[in-house]
Amino acid sequence: MDSKAELGVPPASGALPANKLSFVGKFARLCARRLDPYYDIRHLKIDEAGDTHWLENIAEPEAPEPEPAEVVPQGPDTSGLVWSSRRLNVVEQLWGDGYIMPGGEEFVKEHLPMLALTEKMSLLLVGASLCGIGRTLVDETGVWVTGYEDNEELAALGKEREVLYAMQRRAPVNKAKYGETEFKKKSFDAVLSLERIYTVENKKELFAQMVDGMRTDGELLYTDFVLPDTNPPNDAVKAWIAAQPVTPHLWPGEVTQAYLASLNVDARPLTDITRAYRNRVLVGWLNFLSTMNKERLLKIADDVIAECERWAVLMNAIDSGGLKVYQYHAFKLMDRKKPQ
Repeated sequence: MDSKAELGVPPASGALPANKLSFVGKFARLCARRLDPYYDIRHLKIDEAGDTHWLENIAEPEAPEPEPAEVVPQGPDTSGLVWSSRRLNVVEQLWGDGYIMPGGEEFVKEHLPMLALTEKMSLLLVGASLCGIGRTLVDETGVWVTGYEDNEELAALGKEREVLYAMQRRAPVNKAKYGETEFKKKSFDAVLSLERIYTVENKKELFAQMVDGMRTDGELLYTDFVLPDTNPPNDAVKAWIAAQPVTPHLWPGEVTQAYLASLNVDARPLTDITRAYRNRVLVGWLNFLSTMNKERLLKIADDVIAECERWAVLMNAIDSGGLKVYQYHAFKLMDRKKPQ
C-alpha cells in the first residue's frame, strides 16, 4: 500500500510548485516520507524564506527501520474538547512540555535578556495556559509570576500543571475574563503575553488594565497576530478565523501600536516577527517528525493530521500576506499628575 494512503494522509491539492506546497500538503508528504526509511529527516533543510528542501545525494541508511507489528490507529478524537489529552500529546511533543505555542521554552528564553528579570521582581503573565511559560520564567530568573488564563480548559489544566511543577506559589495560573478581570494596580515590574490576546474583543480595556498593573518603569512585552493594514481580512484570513474555536478579533498592527502609545507608556517601535514565527512552526514540525518511527507515527496518525490541518489554515493565512505576527515593547511612564 502507498505509504501516504497507509498513514491516512490526503493527497496535496492544487498544482503549486514543490517548494510552494501548502503547509498541510508539505507535511503530509513529510509524514509519508518519514515512513520510507530511504529518507532521513536530518537531510531536510529550511531556507531563509522558510521553504523546505531535501538535500541531493542522500545515502541510503545501512539498516532500514524494521517494519512494525500491526498497529491499530486510535481513530478520530471524539472527546469534544478543544484541548483534549490526545491533542496535548501531539502539541507538547511539538512545542515542549507545558507549551502550546511554537518555539516553546527556547522562544521564552530568547526574551529574557530584554526583560532583565530577577528574583526580586514580579511579572504579570497574560496567557498562562499550561504553566510552561511561568515555570521557565521562574527556573531561569527567579521572578515571581502571576499568571492569568481566559480559556476554561487551559485554566483548569494549568492549575493541575502548577501543582505538578510545584509552581503554586511562584507561578500560579488564575482563571480570568480578559477585559473584565482587574489586575492589581502598580504591582508588576513586567507584563508578558505571547500570541494570546488576539481573541479578546475588549482589547482597549485589557491594555489599560495591563498598563495600570505596571509599576513606573515597568516593562511590557507582547506578541500577537494582527492585520497588516486597515483593509478587511482576505479570504485566507477569513478561513482561519472561521476555523477557530474562539473567534479572533484582529486589530491592524499600527492601530495596536497607536493605542499603546496613547496610554501612559513609552512605546518602542514595533517589530514584524512573522518570518521568525513561521520558521519556528516549521522547525517544530520537523523536529517532531525526526523523533517519530513508523509505529509511533501510525498509532497517533489521526491526531497528527488533525493538528497539522489546524496549523495549515494559520500558515496559509500568514503566507497570503493577510496575517502578521508583531512584537510590541513599552515602558511604563510616571503617572501624570492631575490638574489642581
